[in-house]
Amino acid sequence: MLFDLLVLRPLGLVSCVIGVAGYIASSPFMATSGGIDDAALNEFIKKPAQFTFERQLGDTNFQH
Repeated sequence: MLFDLLVLRPLGLVSCVIGVAGYIASSPFMATSGGIDDAALNEFIKKPAQFTFERQLGDTNFQH
């Protein structure tokens, strides 16, 4: 649980920030190729946020 608190949660927060930046950067390309895909929103933003904020402390096998 300590590893999760000190390492995995901060890395999850960093991945959330990188995911939002990646989603914003890729949005113009997705829009020109037929619309912004919900799968991209899920992969770039929702999954990292769920891993960081919704799972219980110490649960490293989180599947949501």
